Amino acid sequence: MLENKIKSVIEKLKKEFLTDTRPWVVTFSGGKDSTTVLQLVTEMLLELRMDNIDTKKVYIVSSDTGVEMPVIEDYTTNKLTQIDKFIKKEKLNMEVNLLKPKVTESFWTLLLGKGYPSPNQSFRWCTDRMKIKPATNFLKLPAEENLLFLPHGNVA
Repeated sequence: MLENKIKSVIEKLKKEFLTDTRPWVVTFSGGKDSTTVLQLVTEMLLELRMDNIDTKKVYIVSSDTGVEMPVIEDYTTNKLTQIDKFIKKEKLNMEVNLLKPKVTESFWTLLLGKGYPSPNQSFRWCTDRMKIKPATNFLKLPAEENLLFLPHGNVA
C-alpha cells in the first residue's frame, strides 16, 4: 500500500515537473520532511531519465544559520556532500547550494552586536534573517528563469 502511495506521488510530481520549463527549488534541512521531498524528487528525476526525458534544473537549497550544535552541523554538511556526490555520479540535473546569512545579518551580530533579544515565539527575527533572506537572495540570482519553489513544510 505504501509503495502505491509513493508511486502516486512520484507520478503527480512528474506531471507538475513537466508542465513548464521553470527550474525547481527544493529546500533541505536534513529533517524527515525535507529528506522525504528530496528523495521523491530524486526518484522522479531518475524515472524521467529512464524514460529518456531531459529534465530541467532542480536546485537543492539548505541554510547554514551558524547556530546549530556541531553534531547537527556536521550531519547536515555530510548529507549535503553525499547528495552532491550522488547527483554527480548519476549525472542528474541538480545542484546543491548551502546558504549562509550575511555577517551583518548573522545571529551573533544581531544578538550581541545590535542588542536583539533572544528569539522567541512572538519575536522570531532569526528565521527571516538567517534562512528567508539568504534564500531570497539566492533565488533573485536566477529570477529570470522563474523558479518554482517547493517548500518542504519546515521553513522555520
